[in-house]
Amino acid sequence: GRIVHITSTFHWKVDGSDLLIDNDDADGNVDVDPIAYQSDAKMQSPKHVQRSYANTKLAQIWHSRSIQKFASTKSKKYKRVSSVCACPTWAATGIAGESGRDFLSKYAFPVENCGPGVTSAINAILRTDEELGDALNNGMSFVANSKIVEFLLGDRWLASDLITNKLKWRDSLTDMLAGVLLIGQRITHDDFIIQRTSPESFNDEEKRDQFYQWSMRAVEEWI
Repeated sequence: GRIVHITSTFHWKVDGSDLLIDNDDADGNVDVDPIAYQSDAKMQSPKHVQRSYANTKLAQIWHSRSIQKFASTKSKKYKRVSSVCACPTWAATGIAGESGRDFLSKYAFPVENCGPGVTSAINAILRTDEELGDALNNGMSFVANSKIVEFLLGDRWLASDLITNKLKWRDSLTDMLAGVLLIGQRITHDDFIIQRTSPESFNDEEKRDQFYQWSMRAVEEWI
């Protein structure tokens, strides 16, 4: 079987630091929950609300890229399980609430009648493993439907140390680029694209594995 995660290009907004597991904090606590998971405002990041959507989307990618590795250790039958992420870009759904539905229906990709807003998900479901290639399991890409991201991000400057840590512009620049994406996605639409995700989504397997194991413990009582 294949597990498909509907994620988002907006994961570029965050660098993964809010998702890290503190294995031994200053108070001696073990496996402290990620900052992004905290419900106590005193323990949250100052940008908790602004980054919440992006953090969930990066978390999905991390989780997706660890599934096959850990599932295959539980049973031989799980060795046939694969995982892939897909981005619908801006789609005309109800994500912005009823007040934003008319706006999105005018500018975003339509979802009715198998419109471009759902084709990336359908490709992720139906394409062969060979076609999905680097988007499958522990790869560095996801299934997309617009090349505007490749034009905007080019050599991944948005994730550079200068933008992320020194100037601290990554949050605001990503918000601005999201608007440009909405305008340009139709111009650069393609039915099937395998598109590279942010460096933080694939460059540290140990962090991803820790997050996956923590997430499974977090939901253990319900499964």
